[in-house]
Amino acid sequence: MLPVHRYAGFGEETVYGTAVAAAVHVDLASATLDSPSDTENYYGGGLGRGVRTRRPGYYSAAGDVVYAWDIRTIARLLRWTLGGYRFTTAATITLASSLATNDIINTATAHGYAAGDRVRFPTLTGGAGLATGTDYFVIAANLAAQTFQVSATAGGTAVNFTTDITAGSVQRHPANLHEMHGGNNLTLLPSFTTRIGKDAFEHVFHGCVVDSLKLGLSDDFLLATMAIAAQRDSTAALTPLASLLLPPTFPLAFHEVTMSLPSGTDVSPIVRSLSLEIANSVKADAGRSLGSRFPRRIPAGEREVTLSAEIEFDNMAQLERFWGGTT
Repeated sequence: MLPVHRYAGFGEETVYGTAVAAAVHVDLASATLDSPSDTENYYGGGLGRGVRTRRPGYYSAAGDVVYAWDIRTIARLLRWTLGGYRFTTAATITLASSLATNDIINTATAHGYAAGDRVRFPTLTGGAGLATGTDYFVIAANLAAQTFQVSATAGGTAVNFTTDITAGSVQRHPANLHEMHGGNNLTLLPSFTTRIGKDAFEHVFHGCVVDSLKLGLSDDFLLATMAIAAQRDSTAALTPLASLLLPPTFPLAFHEVTMSLPSGTDVSPIVRSLSLEIANSVKADAGRSLGSRFPRRIPAGEREVTLSAEIEFDNMAQLERFWGGTT
């Protein structure tokens, strides 16, 4: 009897349909991504003998991949689903001399911070009471183009440093910012290779695009269900367990997820379940062209984003917020 060895691996392609190695693996909950069931064209002749000529027909694989997602891997899935991606690194701002008597930190140039931003001091001379490599939060008090104060907690009081700052630097933290957003070119989404470990072999799907991504949460783990349309498939040897690039973080459980309104109000105590779905309406058949059995591209259609939540209403104030007013 074969041991259970089921996983999914993903890697972004540079050329559509050209398979690449997996950059990350996940522990599968389930997968229906598979070869198509009907891949032949039938020609019914007119000779009256029931002779039918068969030839290979149009071929495109499809199906779902489901796993309990973690904060590391979901970024890739969102990038491929939305199509737009931006990476920025926070600038390192040089500190100017700052007096311990008022706990106001001065910078040599404009820092661009807003209240609530999280910052760190990579280097610091003086400023006893502040520490390098520690997260602090910018507060609204004395916040100007080249001045700010920090607290040890979000919205807290200013940290009292007891010696003057004579040199140093400050940087927004985390310094590397990854932003996933809806791309301007919605027709063609990024393509990737999906590798599904199926106990005895690895099923490799080339030219994958995301048809939809659903993040669902009820009473256990936050599950990601990714519907995939693929150009074609092949087989490969299983990746050994020791070689799988599994994320170092645990999948998120229901008690590690919160929900807030735009006003900042935490409504988690009355939310029983949550679902976010991004549907791209991809059209594999639109990639059919002369000279190939397989789609040369899988364009997306109209995008639809749906957010739903099961909410317990405890009082009229909550109902009125949901209704939009007393009437």
